[in-house]
Amino acid sequence: MFNKSLFFKDIPVLSQASMDKRIDILTQILNYFRTSYAIDHYKIVRDKAETENFIKLKLDDKKLWSLDKQERIETPYYLVLNKPGNARGLYTASMGARSNLGKYFKRLFSAYDLAFPGQDNYVIFMESICELLKKGNFLIKDSIRGSSGRVDAYRLRTDSIIWKPGDGKTILDDKIRMHLYKRISMKPNSFFQELYSFNFTAYDKQIIAREHTAQISNQDRIEREDDFRKGDISSLFCSPTMELGIDIDELNVVHMRNVPPNPTNYAQRSGRAGRSGQAAVVFTYCSSSSAHDRNYFKHKEQMVSGAVIPPRIDLINEELIRSHFNAYILMELSLNELNMSVDEVLDLTDPQNLPVKKNIIAFIEDQQKNWMPKWIHHFSITINDITDQLLNTSWFHEKWLEKQATTFVKRFDQSFNRWRFIYQNAVNMKNNAQLIIDDPTIKYESQEAK
Repeated sequence: MFNKSLFFKDIPVLSQASMDKRIDILTQILNYFRTSYAIDHYKIVRDKAETENFIKLKLDDKKLWSLDKQERIETPYYLVLNKPGNARGLYTASMGARSNLGKYFKRLFSAYDLAFPGQDNYVIFMESICELLKKGNFLIKDSIRGSSGRVDAYRLRTDSIIWKPGDGKTILDDKIRMHLYKRISMKPNSFFQELYSFNFTAYDKQIIAREHTAQISNQDRIEREDDFRKGDISSLFCSPTMELGIDIDELNVVHMRNVPPNPTNYAQRSGRAGRSGQAAVVFTYCSSSSAHDRNYFKHKEQMVSGAVIPPRIDLINEELIRSHFNAYILMELSLNELNMSVDEVLDLTDPQNLPVKKNIIAFIEDQQKNWMPKWIHHFSITINDITDQLLNTSWFHEKWLEKQATTFVKRFDQSFNRWRFIYQNAVNMKNNAQLIIDDPTIKYESQEAK
């Protein structure tokens, strides 16, 4: 197909290009689809859910090549010339005039002394190329709908991709994303070449790595920490969650992929290693693109041996004391309804006001009459060490706790105001949507229906 000039006679650049250059241009376009993850295969598109279930059913979920509990196969992108707007469940990337692909063709038009087309003509130009590649069974075309209407979208057919090993010496140039003024010879990454060819069977044990971030479940986090302590996991790739108070036992190496924000963070992260007199290696990677990293690369001592500022909490804080007193009263009340849901506390039969249920108000007021002196006395003991400092403030006085206890019911009621606002808005949205559905004058494709 690429060899026949007849197919390209009405397409600028491709009609002027030699056969070899034409093959190179079209190969660059197809590779742009591939590296943009704009690919089509029924196993990861139409049957994605079945494929995920099949993988989880057939493969041991503890093995590295299986899917984690919450892991999903990523939905491939579509490449589009016109933006569809918001489209639920669809991911799109642009191949318009301002995209990397558009800039690539702008350079090609300039190289052939051709005027780069305007927006509308560029769309026609790219559509002609995509339609040609579709006829050649390289691309598939779908019509997708978003908030801005329907647009044509394209993906690369995976059965047109040929997988074969490289020679280990040359790499495929990405002329679309990388525009170089000087011709240079790109070489394969020697680090990954050595890594992929290394014989890991020389080690006595498997080298297994896991992530340790806030994205994993609490149960997975506990299991991974235990496996790391036992040595079943060799390395953990962590977010800053590992900084704070996690005892990880023996740790030989800490590698920081960038410079921490300040010496305190550095001490917390590097302090994970070398406990109980054990020798350890701590090294930090400094990015040349980060001004912060470059600064501390030049002034290492300011980070490694800089002043560690202990965290401070202002105990003489009105909101802090009030919130703790509220929590103490709630603990003493032992309201079972709070263990269930908000609808056990608020009266939803009065959607306009959503008041606290009368039996709960009566219960709290009854407890206030009988136990308020006890609450004040016990909480006074709790804050006894800072009472003198509190009395020196402008807001605290000897009757302050009594006033807070007396007005507790009012604050308890006000604490649900945000929930009331969100709930009432949700109900209004539901009612408005139902009105639109029931209105026969509104068409399905209209903006209101969307």
